[in-house]
Amino acid sequence: MYLHVIVAYFLLFWWPEPPRASPWLASGGATVLLVFGKLPVIWAAATWAAARARRAERAPAANSSRIQRFYHQVTFVLSVATVFGLAADLGLTSWPQMVRGVGWIGAVPGLADLVILTPFFASLIVLWVASYPVERSVRESIMRVRQMETPGARRLPIWTLPRYLTFQVRHQLLIAAVPMTLILSAYRLSQQHHAKLVDWLRIPWVDQAVLALTAAVVFVFAPVLLRVIWATSPLPDGPLRRRLDSLCRRIGLRYRDILVWHSHHMMVNAAVMGLLPRVRYVLLSDALLDSMDTDRIECVFGHEAGHMRLHHIQYFLLFAGAGMLVVSGIVELLIRMFTGPGARFVLSQTAIEGAGFVAVLVVWGLGFGWVSRRFERHADVYGVRCLGISIKQCSLPCGRHSGDMRANPDCLCTTAAAKFASALDRVAVLSGIPHDEPSWRHSSIGSRIRFITSLAGDVVRLQSYERLVRRIKVSLWVGTISGLLIATWYVASRPDYRDVFMYNFVKPFTDGESARFGAY
Repeated sequence: MYLHVIVAYFLLFWWPEPPRASPWLASGGATVLLVFGKLPVIWAAATWAAARARRAERAPAANSSRIQRFYHQVTFVLSVATVFGLAADLGLTSWPQMVRGVGWIGAVPGLADLVILTPFFASLIVLWVASYPVERSVRESIMRVRQMETPGARRLPIWTLPRYLTFQVRHQLLIAAVPMTLILSAYRLSQQHHAKLVDWLRIPWVDQAVLALTAAVVFVFAPVLLRVIWATSPLPDGPLRRRLDSLCRRIGLRYRDILVWHSHHMMVNAAVMGLLPRVRYVLLSDALLDSMDTDRIECVFGHEAGHMRLHHIQYFLLFAGAGMLVVSGIVELLIRMFTGPGARFVLSQTAIEGAGFVAVLVVWGLGFGWVSRRFERHADVYGVRCLGISIKQCSLPCGRHSGDMRANPDCLCTTAAAKFASALDRVAVLSGIPHDEPSWRHSSIGSRIRFITSLAGDVVRLQSYERLVRRIKVSLWVGTISGLLIATWYVASRPDYRDVFMYNFVKPFTDGESARFGAY
C-alpha cells in the first residue's frame, strides 16, 4: 500500500502548476462532488467484497486460500483506484486551484499539497474501515492456530477497529507520507524563494538542487524517522540477542541496534533499514519473536541481513537511475518525432508527459518487480547460508556437512534449507497469506519454498542462479553508465540543449557574461 502513497506524491511532483489545460469540471460544486463522491463508491465496493468473503468463509466447503486471494485482489484494485482518483482530481477538476487559492494554506510550504491529498488519504481510510471485518476474521483464525499449537499460551486480544486503523496508518501511510512530505515541502519552499536563492547562490537550477539534496538526506536518515513512526524498543539482552549479535559479527553486518517491532502481535515480519551503519536498524516483530523458535528467527533475520550484505538497496538505486534515463529517452524521442513543424502527427505536451508516466509504470511495474523477485530469492539463499553457519551436524543428507573429502562448501546446507522453508511456511500461516498467492515484489511463499529446497540438492542450479544475479547486477551498472554516457553525448551534440546546459551549469560559476544565453 505504501507504494500507492509514493505514486500519489509523485503525481503532485509531476503535475504541472498551473495546469496546461483547463479542467473539465471548473465549478466548485462539481469539483467537490467528484473529489469526495469517490468515498461512498469505494466504501460500497470494499463492503461488498468483505461481505462476499465472509459468506464464502462460512460455506461448508470453503477454500480459505481462494477466498483470501479474491479479497486481496479486490482490495488491490480498489487501492489502485484511489491513485487514479487522485489523478482525476488533479486533471479533471479545479481542486488544486481551489486549495491553493486559500491564502493561509498556500502560504505554508507543503500544506496545500497535504490538503490536495486529503481525499486520497480519506479513500485509504474508508477502504481500511470496510476491510476491518475480514482482517479481524483472519486474525482470529491465526490466533486459533497459535492456541492449538501452544494450548497453555496466553490468549492475545484481537485488535479493535481503532487499533487496526492506527496500525494501518503507521505502517502503510506514514511510512511513505512523512518522508515524501518533507521532500515536497523543501521543494515548494525553494520554489517560493527561487529568485532569492538564485541571487544568493548564483545557480539557476537551485530548486532542483534542493530537491535532490533533501531527498538524499531524507533517504539516509529515514530509519531514524521510521523507528519513531513505528512503535519499537531495543531487543533485550538474552540468548537470542547474543546469537544475532554473533551472527552479525561473523557476516560483517554493522548496525546501530536490534529493535522489537511492536504490532500488537498481529504482524510476523522482520526488516533491516538504513544504508549507513550508524543509522541502520534491525527490526523483529513481536509476533515473530513470540511464535517462532530461535532457528526460524535466525532464518528470517538472515534473509533481511542478506539484502544489506548483498547490496540490494544500492542496486535498486541503480535501477532507479537507469529507469529514469530510459523514461527520459522515451519522452525525448516522442518530443523529436511528434512536435515541431516537421512532425506528421502532433502530440500535445500533456499527452507526451502522460506517455512518460505510462512508461514509468511499465518500467517499475514490470522491470522493478522482476529484479526485486530475483533479489528476494537471492536473500533467501543468504538466509540459508547464515543458518548453515550455526549448524554443526545435519539431520538430513547434506553436501555441505557430509564430513568427507567430497563435501562442497558452495552447497546449501539441506537442514538449513528445510528450516528456512519451515520458517517461510510459518510466516505465511501466521500472516494469513495463501501459499500460492503471487506477489509483485516477493513471489509466492510456495514458489520460494520449492525454490530454496530444490537448490539445497542441486549445486549446479544454485551456481546458475547466482550467476543470473551477478548478470543482473552487471547489467544495472552497464545500463546506468551507458545511459549517462549516451545522455551526455546527446546533450553535447544538440545546440539547444548545449546552450541551456552552459547557461544553467557553467555560466553561474564563471565571471564572463555572454549575450548568447540571454534568451534562456
